[in-house]
Amino acid sequence: MDQPIVVFLAAVAGVTLLAASLAAFFAIVVALFPERVARTHAIAARTPGRAFLVGLVNGLFLAAITLGLVALTQTLRLVAAVPALVLLIALVIGLVLGLAGIVQLLGERLFPRREGVRRTCLSTLAIALGCALPYVGWFVLLPFLATLGLGSLIISLVQDARRTTPAPAA
Repeated sequence: MDQPIVVFLAAVAGVTLLAASLAAFFAIVVALFPERVARTHAIAARTPGRAFLVGLVNGLFLAAITLGLVALTQTLRLVAAVPALVLLIALVIGLVLGLAGIVQLLGERLFPRREGVRRTCLSTLAIALGCALPYVGWFVLLPFLATLGLGSLIISLVQDARRTTPAPAA
């Protein structure tokens, strides 16, 4: 009789700890990379459709290449494992910075009167609880937010590269 209650309380404690950890994580990411997160946030706010499509194409492409390289590690061992690991790390970094921008965007829209770390923590909590919803949160909301964030980050990187590249002399 006590078993379901213990499991339920353990699940609630786990989700609470995960949400608190994510809030602290995104607060630190925003503090460490404020300009990159601000640019990602601005692009996600201005052109969400374009950012989603760019994130979808690039995310699927990177995931397919990474999985292909992981499959090659069975025969080529370390030769394919190193590039697969590098691509996986790049994808994770892109997702983290992109989601940090999405956290800022949703914090601005959901909690307009809050500022700074408090807004970041509240919006991270809202995203964590929304993504914890079975099926819809797992398979629709989380992939959508991750894809939107990745696309926004990629667009911001391309725009920054265009700004820093000198124009050819006429």
